[in-house]
Amino acid sequence: MFDWPGGSWQDTVRLVLTVLSIYGAIIWVALIFWVFRDIRQRTRDPVMQIISVLLVLAGFLPGHWIYLILRPRQTLT
Repeated sequence: MFDWPGGSWQDTVRLVLTVLSIYGAIIWVALIFWVFRDIRQRTRDPVMQIISVLLVLAGFLPGHWIYLILRPRQTLT
């Protein structure tokens, strides 16, 4: 009926999903790095540091929200 600009619509959907997946992976890795740096400024307990990073590693955004609720309020400085 109508031609999709730039090829088939399936190729366009595949490209969009690939770009969104890469963007999500970059955000996920950045969030893990941020949590690692943040928890090191808030506690010296290595168990709490490992649990915090694993929580975000396994849970992504829900894990980050739980981390924000459970993290210590004050930094060590």
